[in-house]
Amino acid sequence: MVREFREVLEKGYTGPNGIRRAPDWGKTLVFAVTKRHAETLARLLDQEFADKKPSPTTRYADFVVSGLGPEDTVDGAAKIRRFKKEEFPQILVSVNMLDTGFDCPEVRNLVMARLPTVQSSISRCAGAAPACRRANTASRCSISPALRCAMAMTRRREKAVWSS
Repeated sequence: MVREFREVLEKGYTGPNGIRRAPDWGKTLVFAVTKRHAETLARLLDQEFADKKPSPTTRYADFVVSGLGPEDTVDGAAKIRRFKKEEFPQILVSVNMLDTGFDCPEVRNLVMARLPTVQSSISRCAGAAPACRRANTASRCSISPALRCAMAMTRRREKAVWSS
């Protein structure tokens, strides 16, 4: 997933309507499953984009977790503030955070690294995207092909549940 994400950023992708898209380089939100998943994704993304960092100690990707329990990220609020206000990190991996009420105009890309269980959870995650459309600095926001696929799969699953 990490290499594929970089390839999509660098080369673009063809959407379901046949139109070629090239996402903007910029702030990215990744939605993960567990704390371990988020830590792993942040580490792998940080390694993959090491050439984009100004120094080896800079975090290109970081993670924040809110499980309302022992797995919470202790400095979660500070990480979110840093993501919104500073140049780095460029990627923030989230578990149970940032899918509602999060407004960061610099967000250009959303990546769903988990399969949502209901359509409304996808809509909440995608709700961060309009923030970048309202900003003067951005004309669009890209939602990963995996998120579009998850949206379609969830819609089909919900239809099956409601029609049975």
